[in-house]
Amino acid sequence: MTLNFLLDKFRYKPVAHEPAVFFGDFLVWLGEELEYAVGYLNGEITMDDLIDWDIFFIFSPGENLPYSRGEVDELSKWIENGGVLIITRPVEKPEKLNNLTERFGLKFTNQKANSYAFFADVTDKLMKVDPKRFGKYKKVLASHPINKGLKAVAEGPPKSNLRPFFIEVSSDWDIIGTCLKGSEAKPVAAIRNYGNGLILALGVIYLFYMWNFWLKNEELEKREDTYISNVTFIRRIFDFIENHQKTKKKNNK
Repeated sequence: MTLNFLLDKFRYKPVAHEPAVFFGDFLVWLGEELEYAVGYLNGEITMDDLIDWDIFFIFSPGENLPYSRGEVDELSKWIENGGVLIITRPVEKPEKLNNLTERFGLKFTNQKANSYAFFADVTDKLMKVDPKRFGKYKKVLASHPINKGLKAVAEGPPKSNLRPFFIEVSSDWDIIGTCLKGSEAKPVAAIRNYGNGLILALGVIYLFYMWNFWLKNEELEKREDTYISNVTFIRRIFDFIENHQKTKKKNNK
């Protein structure tokens, strides 16, 4: 299904400049493999900007913050009418996003996980290895079409210092990614229904910057001895969004 994908370029602040970590690879993949129409928002949000788009992606926000009250109202109405918002962690000062995210029961924190990866789900094999530890993850994770049966999702290579950041969400959200904070499992990825639309919150950014690397190693995700499921996780997200949009269009006929 071809969807229209709008990136909030006005708020985007790049944090990586090395050739190996290029966010444009992800946008190219959206256009070439998924055949999405990719566009760019270069100013403040208005309903006229959003009306023809299916997905609005706030990626690596850090410029021109905070969002105004009027922008938050317009974005909320658009989601209620069936739009899909995907928002990643900001590059700095997460409090500048509060005036937007608090509308949706979401808060980005400045707290970094100790692990380079988060768990999207917990397999029976892992539960047998350490039921006490992995039971903590299992307790907070939702059984959702996006994360069900998956393994871990890495923000960066194991030897890097790249880590997911924790988010805080209200009970309206389904948690689809979690890490340990001390002895307690806390969310780093979550999704919720909002009116007729969807909101997906991700406490990561390098997952997208390094997209070409993960894509080249996608075959490894199918191996039993591999615990990373990065590309599968992202594919599941867009499969779920496409099914949501198909259902919405069918109900509107």
